[in-house]
Amino acid sequence: MNRILKVLFILTLSMSSIADAEIDDSPVDNKSTYHINENVDLVAAHDIQYEKPKIMIKMVFPRLSSTDNAVHNSKNNEDDNEFEDSFNESNISTSVNTFNESVAQIIKEEIGYFKEKVAAAEDYQKTLEKSKVKNRLTIDYNSAIMNLDAMPIISIRFVMQAYITGMAHPYRRYRTLNFDLESGAVILLADLFQPDSNYLQTLSQFVNNELAKKIRGTSPLSEGTAPLADNFRNWNINPSGLRFTFDEATVAPYVFGSQTILVPYSALKEDINPQSVLGRCLEHRRRCMRDPLLTGGFIDEAANTKHRRLNPALG
Repeated sequence: MNRILKVLFILTLSMSSIADAEIDDSPVDNKSTYHINENVDLVAAHDIQYEKPKIMIKMVFPRLSSTDNAVHNSKNNEDDNEFEDSFNESNISTSVNTFNESVAQIIKEEIGYFKEKVAAAEDYQKTLEKSKVKNRLTIDYNSAIMNLDAMPIISIRFVMQAYITGMAHPYRRYRTLNFDLESGAVILLADLFQPDSNYLQTLSQFVNNELAKKIRGTSPLSEGTAPLADNFRNWNINPSGLRFTFDEATVAPYVFGSQTILVPYSALKEDINPQSVLGRCLEHRRRCMRDPLLTGGFIDEAANTKHRRLNPALG
């Protein structure tokens, strides 16, 4: 009997430790750093914010950090390279700043969206005991980074998950950022295609066909899959193709959750502009797409609310 009591006591302690770990709101100090270029690092930065009324925001977001090791090493070369070296250093610094500012803007907008939802629920929350009010936002991301032998192409997908007391259900949203480190510019979807191509129609038809296979018995929502630029705003460059993410209830009924569709480059070869950053990459695909850096990975279906199952990559 004593032996049984001892086992039960140990199990109770273990379950208590697990529960404590799940609700630990202390800041995370450790950072993951990925070397993506001879003088640029991608850092997974962490932050936690507390505000009223009962607001907690947890964030993991990408930041670029530049080092000048490569520039310093190259300055041992002939004086003829001195101007070129300083030019490259300046370009990289500008690109890093532009990327970080773009990330900061996305986070600012998503926090603003969340706070608007909290404000809309404020009257209802005032009728509840304070202990029952919880407003939580989590921002996370995954990435695909190609062309590691030269100036990388950085493709980020942010996922925002929020619980707000008074809302019928939590919400999940996506935002994407595609960035060319060489030019220091955000890549727009239209930039990838020939000026006279009907790429939106190609994408619309492909997505419709793929969704019909995934959500058998239910037709894709026609408005969400129509060949309009806004419907295809969340996209990422991936080693295998362009990956499009659609928020819940936009291309399929809410019960099916958010949807992710990979459009292989072979389906877009007639539309891709060979002079675009993607076209140049595909021209040297073996080098550009070889050994890409994937942090978090890109997945076919981010969430399946029908079965209340979240993909472990975003858990």
